[in-house]
Amino acid sequence: MYLSIIIVNYKTKNLVIDCIHSINQNPPACNYEILVADNHSQDGCAQVSKLPHVTYIPLPENKGFAYANNRALEQAHGDFILFLNPDTQVFPQTLTHCLSKFEDPSIGCVGCRVLLEDGHLDLACRRGFPTLSNTFFKFTGLDKCFRNRFFSGYNLLYLDEQKEYFVDCIVGAFMMIRRQALSACGAFDERFFMYGEDIDLCLRLNQHGYKILYVGSCAILHKKRASSKKSPAAKQAFYDSMKIYYNLHHAPKHWKCTNHLVYAGIELLRKIKG
Repeated sequence: MYLSIIIVNYKTKNLVIDCIHSINQNPPACNYEILVADNHSQDGCAQVSKLPHVTYIPLPENKGFAYANNRALEQAHGDFILFLNPDTQVFPQTLTHCLSKFEDPSIGCVGCRVLLEDGHLDLACRRGFPTLSNTFFKFTGLDKCFRNRFFSGYNLLYLDEQKEYFVDCIVGAFMMIRRQALSACGAFDERFFMYGEDIDLCLRLNQHGYKILYVGSCAILHKKRASSKKSPAAKQAFYDSMKIYYNLHHAPKHWKCTNHLVYAGIELLRKIKG
């Protein structure tokens, strides 16, 4: 068994170094490599190549999170791939415990409990696929008022965060995938600059018959948006990703008038939330 851990850097050198240290201090019970794809940060990140197990991959321009992950994937040797955010830190036994779940050949992807700095759960770490209804309930706050399967179908607020169960999708901050599954369904869709590419990949894994497992008994720390808050394109990319995902997976199934309403709703959210 061999694990390839892929980290994308965009002007987060110190966080990347901390992340790598956490991996090397809490390594998986197998051979592993760490590939750092640098989105033309020009922040001195090349120094990570001196750290154990690390291969540094400089990219000539920033073409987005999906693009950088895919370029690193092309150089990865692992039977299993972990896409890991630079603003994360791995806890003891997390990597080994998640890898053990792949003994079930039907499992294509594994995610763990992702904790924010305040100790709360990063709700994106276990989700249902976005639909018109559950997206509406999320943005109106009804999912938090009525924590049940109907209203909380997106963030699954009715489920125990420390338990284990199959979900529709997990978050790209920690996404461990069987290489065979990636070969079957393809890598990240590079039309997504940032955000949404993880949901899209999980949907394709599902369509190819692979299960996605959330493991609440192990965890990582996520200093969320440490990279994106420095990028002027991040806010734009967040709402653009909604449109891209909807165009790919929902628009062909709905009337044009419905699609126009959805696009208008996305633009309204952009203006309200900034």
